[in-house]
Amino acid sequence: KDLSWNTSPQTWIAAILCLVGVAILELGGASSAGAFSGINMGDGLAVLQAVGFGTACFLSAKLVNGKPQQVIPVTSILMGMTALLSWVWCATTIDASSVVALTSDLTVPVLLAILWTGIVSTSLNFVIEVAALGHVSSSEASVWLATEPVWAAIFAAVLLGDALQVNEYIGGSVIILACLANG
Repeated sequence: KDLSWNTSPQTWIAAILCLVGVAILELGGASSAGAFSGINMGDGLAVLQAVGFGTACFLSAKLVNGKPQQVIPVTSILMGMTALLSWVWCATTIDASSVVALTSDLTVPVLLAILWTGIVSTSLNFVIEVAALGHVSSSEASVWLATEPVWAAIFAAVLLGDALQVNEYIGGSVIILACLANG
């Protein structure tokens, strides 16, 4: 499908709104020094992650569209890249003594948390996402999956009693607007 501005402006509007919404959520937290004063590298990476996530959806959808037998190979590539990038992050940001301390205290709850994160939250999630990408357009899936930070904020508020900030209301609203624009 042609996704140029002339044939699919709603897709581009939705993508831009998603990126703006995520940026507001990630970068718009107010502090005593004012909005955007506490931006750090992690905030910037979180915004860039939205672009990478959309690109991964687009490429994965192209690989599995009409080819359900490709779900596991594509998921394996996603898992391998996730593992590699996680390892690079650990190797460049965590000192060796912290890694030793982490691995020396592997209790049953910690091991269960690691297994849950690897198997359910990552692997199973990737399989379901990639399989679903074979049935919906990548642009639609990317926009709907961009609601993840909205759900995280809602669950934090409901389950943990976290008070939502103004930027979370605004950013979440912009992401919901992107879903409506793409529909």
